[in-house]
Amino acid sequence: MTLTRLAVVRPLTVLMGLLGLVIMGGVAYTFLKIDRLPPISIPFVSVSMSYPGATAQDIELLITEPIENAVSGMSGVSSITSNSSEGSANVNVQLADGTDATQAALEVERRVNGIRNRLPADASDPRVNKADPNAQPIMEVALTGTSLDQLFQVANDQFVPTLESVPGVASINISGGLQTEVQVKVDYAKLAAYGITLAQLNTALTAANVGRLYHVRVRTVDAPIGSLQQSQQTLDVRSLGAFQSLDDLSSMVVSQTTTGGPILLRDLATVGLGYKQQTQLQRLNGQDAVGLQIVKQSDANALQVADSVRVALRKLQALLPAGSQVVITNDTSVFTRASLDAIQHDLLLSVLLVGGVMLLFLHAWRHTVIVLLAIPTSLVSTFLVMYALGFSLNIMSLMALALMIG
Repeated sequence: MTLTRLAVVRPLTVLMGLLGLVIMGGVAYTFLKIDRLPPISIPFVSVSMSYPGATAQDIELLITEPIENAVSGMSGVSSITSNSSEGSANVNVQLADGTDATQAALEVERRVNGIRNRLPADASDPRVNKADPNAQPIMEVALTGTSLDQLFQVANDQFVPTLESVPGVASINISGGLQTEVQVKVDYAKLAAYGITLAQLNTALTAANVGRLYHVRVRTVDAPIGSLQQSQQTLDVRSLGAFQSLDDLSSMVVSQTTTGGPILLRDLATVGLGYKQQTQLQRLNGQDAVGLQIVKQSDANALQVADSVRVALRKLQALLPAGSQVVITNDTSVFTRASLDAIQHDLLLSVLLVGGVMLLFLHAWRHTVIVLLAIPTSLVSTFLVMYALGFSLNIMSLMALALMIG
């Protein structure tokens, strides 16, 4: 009764209050995040790690068990399951109800990094993933052309940095293409003739290149070696250990003969450029291509991210070699936009149906107009509450609004 009496005695005050709610609700609508599904926190964290060439028994002993022991003492852990197969290990951590999955994932990553020096050095870095339905790629892009090595280089050097700088983009995954590398193909007969083992060759490459040898792959880096005090200045000193050309690498001294002559790398192996072994293939209409998977941040607006990525791709098209093109093979924002448009259409239809039913049974235009004004006012004001509570516009929230009108 108090609200009714206030509306009768102070109609202008109530009208200004309602208009204020409607205006703030309309402004809050423009700030609401848009996604296909609401943010869901699944109490599940996984740790995966690959160790090429290792047997399942070695994987279990060297990788799986140390990781299990590291995360078993965490609070909030309900159960731990693991899968050890040839060349890879996967440890799944099931969290108890009410446990913050984000904080748990950070704690798992901290504990696994703490035992990294106890894991095999040749194994890949452990990957910690938190289950998130909205972490799936929102867009998949294929770069097609004749030169797969050039396409991969342009994608890695130009496309990935540019797209990662787009607001809302979390990561870019590359698949397919040919990646150039320096290959050292060892002649084992020559190694035996000179009395040199592969371990000695590996040590020589490591010492000369300040890098690491992966069988036939060489990674070149520089390294700091200290500082030099000169007068009142302190100068940092770096060792330019990286090979600058294939000739430099071929001329590297591996060992000395008994007569004092040097044994060069070219005497033991063939050095040249090659391509890394392809473990993933990307094809579009039967033609080899380079694929890009674009993953958005969990709290980003899916439609805005997709639109910004499309603008960036149009600008990047000019960087591709002649005869190449950018093709968007999958864009989930199209389905998200269509779903949201359909539900918004249903909202408008439900308002009109309510008005039609009121007019049919009451036969009074005044009451019908009041209802047709009251429902949108309440609906738009709801967006202010949704924004304050951190809700997003998705299929579930818009369906709830449609039910609210009924």
